[in-house]
Amino acid sequence: MENSKCALKNANWQSLSEGSANDAVNFFSDTLAHLCEKFIPQTTISIRKQSHPWINTECESAVARKGAAEGSPTYNAMRDQCAETLRGAHKNYLSDLRAKIAELPRGSKKWWALNRELLNKKSKVVSIPPLLDNGIWILDSAGKANSFAKAFSSKFVLPPPVEDQFVAAPVNHMNHFVAIRTRSVAAELSKLDEKKATGPDRISARILRVLAFVLALPLAIICRRLLYEGVWPDIWKVHFLTAIFKRGLVHNPCNYRGIHLTCIVSKVVERVIGNPLIAFLQQFGYGTSQWAYRKQCSSRDLALMCLTSCVLAICQGKKMAVYLNDISEHSIKFIGKLDWPNYFP
Repeated sequence: MENSKCALKNANWQSLSEGSANDAVNFFSDTLAHLCEKFIPQTTISIRKQSHPWINTECESAVARKGAAEGSPTYNAMRDQCAETLRGAHKNYLSDLRAKIAELPRGSKKWWALNRELLNKKSKVVSIPPLLDNGIWILDSAGKANSFAKAFSSKFVLPPPVEDQFVAAPVNHMNHFVAIRTRSVAAELSKLDEKKATGPDRISARILRVLAFVLALPLAIICRRLLYEGVWPDIWKVHFLTAIFKRGLVHNPCNYRGIHLTCIVSKVVERVIGNPLIAFLQQFGYGTSQWAYRKQCSSRDLALMCLTSCVLAICQGKKMAVYLNDISEHSIKFIGKLDWPNYFP
């Protein structure tokens, strides 16, 4: 990483101030990707799915020797040797597994996954099962992706635009200069979670976190241009979309929820630009009814306030009307079981 830090520190970022904002972002992404390919070692890992992960090449050779010796006088010896090799490989695998678990913090995702493997429990399926689309079973990856694209497109449809909609002029205006400093960008890069999934640019959070102080200057230049030109780069509008199963039948593509994996750099830029704007909105723009996506006014605070208001209304003998929106059927069954007088669902 030291070589890449020196290369980025000595890079000429004058091109970021030339051309359009799209050109600046493309230049930054191409430069960073080129330096990552140049200085970061790369290797190809082949993963083969199998029910017994402890089987290695030695076990495969022992099984092959046993099969070749079938019907010969040496078959019994080869059989015993094969069984001993398989038992030894399995024992060594369990020992290595226990050592890995002992080094991990208890409660982490990796800790739970290795524990399930140690207890010989069935792990969660990470692949997409066959999908049923208009009576046709889809087995290939391209067909599944197209089926998900069609299902997501049918669910996420924007309403028709409203013409001549009146929007009142804002009472308060943000007239002062919005300062985007290099240290603010470096602080956001240093706080990145290294386990965060990468986006289409293939630049991981770990790379951005290690190179935080040398990438702060070019990213600050990009943030200033995007803010004052009022544009968002086309390269950051492209997302990876992964399907997460919700409930119901697994072969129905409508029972999956699409998760967007965006470029991590774009999330950093969004926070750097948004922090001073959100501070102004919290002071002047948001009303008293704005909950969630706001400091000290989270959804938990809203739930607590609603609960205390209901308790106060019941204690004072007042009538109370409750409207619940976007809740699951399990919540409706639970509310129906509550022993409330004069309750009419």
